Amino acid sequence: MKRPNVFNVTPLLNRTTPGSPVYFTMGTLTDKYYSMSDMHLELELGIVLSGRIQRNYENHQLPVNPGEVWLHSIWEPHSYLLLESPCEILVFLINPDLFNNIKIGKLSTIQAWLAPFNLIPETRPQIRQHQTAKVFQIAQELKAADKSKDEYRSEFIQNNLIQLMLLIISNIDPDHSANTNEHWSAYQSIQPAVLLVFDNPQLTQVKEAAAACSMSVSSFQEKFKKFMQITYAEFALRYRLGRAISEIIREPQLLKGIGEKWGFNDQSHFYHTFKKTYGCTPGEYIKKYKI
Repeated sequence: MKRPNVFNVTPLLNRTTPGSPVYFTMGTLTDKYYSMSDMHLELELGIVLSGRIQRNYENHQLPVNPGEVWLHSIWEPHSYLLLESPCEILVFLINPDLFNNIKIGKLSTIQAWLAPFNLIPETRPQIRQHQTAKVFQIAQELKAADKSKDEYRSEFIQNNLIQLMLLIISNIDPDHSANTNEHWSAYQSIQPAVLLVFDNPQLTQVKEAAAACSMSVSSFQEKFKKFMQITYAEFALRYRLGRAISEIIREPQLLKGIGEKWGFNDQSHFYHTFKKTYGCTPGEYIKKYKI
C-alpha cells in the first residue's frame, strides 16, 4: 500500500553533534512503493550503489542511478520514490559547521564547501561517467569502515566524505556558481525563525518569526519562501504535524490531547488538519502505516 508523504522533522542534535558532525548510514531499500518525506538541519549526500531511486524536491525530480549521488540542502523538504529494487544506498547527514574547519587549496571557506548544496536542485553537480569507478571505490571503503571498530572510524568516514565532495565540487557549472554565497547568507538570516519553531511546540506567528530575524514581515516572508520553497506557515505546520505523528506512532495512547500539545486549537482542529494533510485520521494512520 502506498503511504502518504509524512514530514518527520528531527532537530539537528538528534543525528549530529558538534563533536560528531557526520552521521553515516547505509542500507538496502526493497519496498518499491514506499516514499517518505523529510527535512532537517543537516546537509544530506547520498550515493546509489544498485537499483534506482528518485529524489523529489518541491519543484524537481531527480532519478539517481548506480554510481550517482543526490544532494539536499539545509531545511530543504524532500522525499524519495524507489524506482528499481533492491536499491543499495549510502547516506551522509552533515552538520554544516564541519566545513568551517576544513581548508584545502581554494576550498578555504564554508561557502566554497556548501556550493553544491546551495545551487537550485536542477543545477546541482552530478558524478560524471568517468568518475563512477572512484565513487564505487570510496563506497567499498566506507562499507568496510562502517563495520570496523577502529578508534579512528569517524575520521576515516569523514576523509571519504571529503573525497566525494571534491569530486562533486569539481563538476559545478561555473555559470551557476555565483548564486551559492547568496543562498548561504539567506539561510543564516532566517535561522532564528527556524529555531523558534523548534523551541516552541505552540503555533508561532509570522510576526514573531520576522522579529526574531530583525526583518519586516513582508521581507521575512519573501526571503523565507525563496530559500525554503514553502511559506513559514507551511514549514511550521509540517514540523508540528511531523512531531505529533512521530509521538503517536511511538505511543498511540498519546493520541488524546496530542493536538493541543502541538499548537492546534482543539482535538477537532488537529484531526481536520491531519486528515487534510495525510488523507486519513490519526487513528487510521496508526492502524495502516505504523512501522
